[in-house]
Amino acid sequence: MLTPGRHRDRCRGRRRAAAAAGLSLTALGLTALGLTAPGLAATAPAASASPQPAMPAGSASQLISDLRHAWQVTKGGGVTVAVLSNGVDPDVTGLAGKVTVGPDYVKLRDPQDLDGTLIASGIAGSAPSAGNPLGTLGLAPAARIISVRVYPDEDEPGSQHFDNSVFSPDILAAGIRYAVGHGAGVIYIDVPPSLTDSVDLDSAVQHALSKGVLITTIAAADSGGQADVTYPGAIPGIIAATMVTLPSPLPPPAGANGSTEANDSVLVSVPDNTLNEIGPRDQPYTAWSFDACAAWLAGTAALIKSAYPRLPAGLAARAIALSARDHPAGGYDVKVGFGLIDPYGALAEAGKLARLSGAAASPGLGPAARFGPAPGVIYAEHRSAARIAVFAAVTVLGVLLLAAALLLARRRPRAARAARHAQHAAR
Repeated sequence: MLTPGRHRDRCRGRRRAAAAAGLSLTALGLTALGLTAPGLAATAPAASASPQPAMPAGSASQLISDLRHAWQVTKGGGVTVAVLSNGVDPDVTGLAGKVTVGPDYVKLRDPQDLDGTLIASGIAGSAPSAGNPLGTLGLAPAARIISVRVYPDEDEPGSQHFDNSVFSPDILAAGIRYAVGHGAGVIYIDVPPSLTDSVDLDSAVQHALSKGVLITTIAAADSGGQADVTYPGAIPGIIAATMVTLPSPLPPPAGANGSTEANDSVLVSVPDNTLNEIGPRDQPYTAWSFDACAAWLAGTAALIKSAYPRLPAGLAARAIALSARDHPAGGYDVKVGFGLIDPYGALAEAGKLARLSGAAASPGLGPAARFGPAPGVIYAEHRSAARIAVFAAVTVLGVLLLAAALLLARRRPRAARAARHAQHAAR
């Protein structure tokens, strides 16, 4: 269950309403991504105070280039992303016609759908056009969205009671199963990292993975520093990312929460830089922290799923890890994982793994789908040491029980033969 008040602390500072004048877009839509290319002017908010690792100069412009190259391969067509959050407004400009509203496990009377709408906008929003001037550009703009409401907005009447007394891993498990059953190829889980694990949640995750569904979440918390693994990010098979601030003109505002939580469930890092997005009732917002990170993580997963729909979830995660840029010293670090996410490189690695595994590529990939060189091979995937120890103990116990069973099986025929010999001797 949640620690009282934890959920509201986590959500505060993730987004704010923006003046319409602050949403001017370049022809390339780069400011819609919250990142500007060299030479484009932008007003810089105060630098983030989050205790995060420093990223190298040029990482922001490189990420923009990676994304633009990825869009030459796919923009997420044919993929549905389930957003497990506080709900998505299906009528928002740029999302209209793309959103399927799923179950509401909260059942409070005044849903606001704020964070879920911002996340969905960042994943699948359409670019601005003459008939859609407010549209914001998503990372996978051709994808579709399923909204599954698993927690309330912080300001909803009754939200505190729900957070403290109702919300459980079983609600999240039900949402995952619904998403899988209704065609989701990618699931993004936007819940507090203080959620505990459960047998039902583990089972739902394994069910999704067995269907080839990619499950993504942010392994971050409000407090910085080394931490024990948190759920759902620590469940094996889930692609968990942590947040970093890129040295671009649009970092999160000063004092924004979203400190990196360091643990070995982190696969890669994604930028928490400010994005311009559209909230419920077409209200413009600037979003950062969890809401912005969701777009990069789930959007990249949607691009992979679009290009290689039959690629197993484990290989998709490996492609994201292999292709990460700006590697930390030693190749892996609990604060940034294998490095900064690279949408284009992830597609290239996914293509290689698809050919090796026999997972055929989407027919939509044509001659223009060209990939560049990938970074060196990384062989390790970091997971919870405690969980690995439990699995090892169970394995050892199983071996011992098997040996005992074989020993008993050998003794029983010997005992039977000895009894028969005794009977014959008595005769």
